[in-house]
Parts: sequence; C-alpha cells; structure tokens
Amino acid sequence: MESNPGTTFLTPRRDGRLIVSMAVVLLLPSFLFVATGASSLAPGMLMASGLVCLLNVRHLLNFRFSFPVVVLLAIFGLALVSAVFSLLDQAVHKPIMSLVILLVLVSALVLGRRISDMEPEATRRSLSWLVGFLLLLGWLAIVWSPRFSGYAPLEKPVFPFSEESHYALALGVLACGMVYAETTLKSLFILGNMLALALAFPNLTLLVFVFIGCFVFSMRFPRLVFWSIFLAGGLALLLGYFFVLPQFTYFADRLDFSDTTNLTTLVYLQGWGLAWLNMLDTQGLGLGFQMLGEAGTRYPHYTDRIVELTGQEFNISDAGFLAAKWIAELGWFGSLMAVAFLAFLLGFACVGNALRRQLKYLPEVDRARHVRRLWLLGSIFGFVVEVFLRGYGYFSPGVFWIIASLYALHCDRARSLT
Repeated sequence: MESNPGTTFLTPRRDGRLIVSMAVVLLLPSFLFVATGASSLAPGMLMASGLVCLLNVRHLLNFRFSFPVVVLLAIFGLALVSAVFSLLDQAVHKPIMSLVILLVLVSALVLGRRISDMEPEATRRSLSWLVGFLLLLGWLAIVWSPRFSGYAPLEKPVFPFSEESHYALALGVLACGMVYAETTLKSLFILGNMLALALAFPNLTLLVFVFIGCFVFSMRFPRLVFWSIFLAGGLALLLGYFFVLPQFTYFADRLDFSDTTNLTTLVYLQGWGLAWLNMLDTQGLGLGFQMLGEAGTRYPHYTDRIVELTGQEFNISDAGFLAAKWIAELGWFGSLMAVAFLAFLLGFACVGNALRRQLKYLPEVDRARHVRRLWLLGSIFGFVVEVFLRGYGYFSPGVFWIIASLYALHCDRARSLT
C-alpha cells in the first residue's frame, strides 16, 4: 500500500483562510454571474479578488517585487498601452475598463505567497478538502437543480455554476493536481467520481479532465510501465473513438467536425477561425487587449452558421478558449504565450514521471514540500483545457489559480536557494 505522501507525526490542520479564499474565487463569480445576469464573470472575479486581499492582508502588506511580478507588470503595461490606443483611436471603452484585472493579478500573487508560506501539509489538506467539496456539488446537481433567482431558466446548472462545463473547469484543474500528488487510493477515488459524473451529466469537458487525470496519475509508476500505459491508453482511446463513441450521441455529436450543427463544436471551430483571421488581418499585431468582438473583428463562417442555427452570436469576446483569445487580440505575442504553455506541457510530459517517482526517495522532512510542488504542477498541467479547449477569458478562476500556483512555486524555489 502506498504511504500517505508528506505525512508527519504532527499533521497540520487545514488552513481556513486558504479554503475560504479559494472557495470565494471558484464559487462567487459564477453565483453573481447567474444572480445578477452579468455578461461575464468579471464583476464576481473583482469582488472575489478584493475578498482574497482582505483575507490575506498580512501577505498583501508584506508583498515583495520579484521577477514573476515584473513579468506580470510588463504584460499589464502592454495591455495598458493597447487599451489607451483603443480608447483614443476607436473610442472603445471596454479595454480601459478591463484594466481592473490588475486587482485579480495582485490578489492571485498574494494567495500564491500565502501558499508558499504555509505548512506544505496544510496546503495539501486544504486543497484536498476543496476537491471533495466540489465533488459533492456535482453529485448534488444529479438530484437537485436550483430554481431560484437566475437559475430557473438554465438548462443544466450545477449550483452555483451556470452550467456543467463551468463546474468541470473549477473541479478539473484542482483534481489534476490531486491525482498527480496523492496516494493511489485517493487518486482512484477522485478519478472514479469524475468519470461517473462525466457520464451522468453527461459532459465532454469533465470527461477530458478524466483522461488528463489518468495521464498524470500514471506518472507514479516506473518509466517503462508509465509509457506502456500511455501507449495502451492511446490505442484504447483510438478504438473507443471509432467503436464505442458512436453509441453515445452526446459525445459523438461534439466530436463530429464535418458539417456539424452542434453548438459546442461550432463555437470551438469559431475560436480557431477568430484567431487565424484576425491575426492575418492585423499582420500579426492582433486586435488589441479586450478588442475581440469590437469594431474591426473579422468573423469566420462558423459565426454565420451559429447565428443561422440559434439567431444569436456565442462566445465572441472570449473566443471559446484562451489560446484563441490570446492570438486574436495579441497577435504574435499571444502566439508565443500559447507556444510557451505548449513547451511546459511537453516538458512536464517528459519529466513528470521522474518528479513523481522522486517522492519515494526523499527524506520525510522534504517530502511534504515536494508533494505540494507536485500538487501545483499537476494543476498547471490541467489548465491545458482552459487554454486550448474550453475557457471564458481573462477574468477566470482558472487564470487566478494558475498565477497563484506559479508564484507559489517561484517563492518555494527562491526559498530553497537561500
């Protein structure tokens, strides 16, 4: 039986401030999005970010500048220049109003600092509790659908989320970290629950997270076993696509890219079309920060098809997923961001097995900190869904969590070098 990673004689308790901070970020934006009829998660994310700063005011007051902070400020500076240009040249106010995202960035860095300063075991226990709570919300949605406030007209809400895909994005990123770092029994329990929910809803986004979770879970095995599982799993997916998938109409419709009438598939193809056409039209400069959907946007024929089928446009301003939004708005710089994330994914796929196996050989004093590192790396890997498959723009709990995770990893590394 695999030992509980990172366990010490005096096991730290869960950290209430971390749990509340993450619960606020994951749940409040979606609740306000539905209850107020807002057009995006931005108002809720701003309120959640303010609450995170209040809950972690000591870390906010002790904030220090470092290389990742400088990089984020440089990106924010580029967004500022772009927003001012859009305001002066085209009189578009949305980009300049969106600069309040600075609060989201600051609060994410503050929470990342808190995670780094915490006892590693307390971090692990707190995040595990959050994953368990999110699973309970998923099972609650199977037997109960809210019919108050703005939830009444929604087809398949998972309270407090407006739809199952938004729920999947909240659960999936954290779950990928958990199944990478935790014991075999706990990881299989999480994967089993996610698979059951993905089929019970049904929901393709959650099913994709199950496959990603299985990949990172298998990294605990010896290298030969890991790559054997990877190849066998790839073959099983290929066979399943041709022989099993056609029996499930919901999933088959969403993976049919030939003259489809499925809205989910059309929105995804529209995202790539928006990225390609608007990068070409601007000679690689991009439309500008938060300018997708504004005057000057060039639309692919998938948009016309969506309007023909539904009578309205869908997911124009967020492009359906982050990579498409980066490329359409930021041009070559957005493309470099997407390539950089792809490089991380490739690097993780190559060394993730060695990192996970290293846990067995570390002394007890170092194990808990390494487990936390695995948690954060696994969740960053899970962010691939929001970047390349299904997302909702910059004001996203997933973006918040990834910035916090990256900064926590940086702080841990800086501390280890001193």
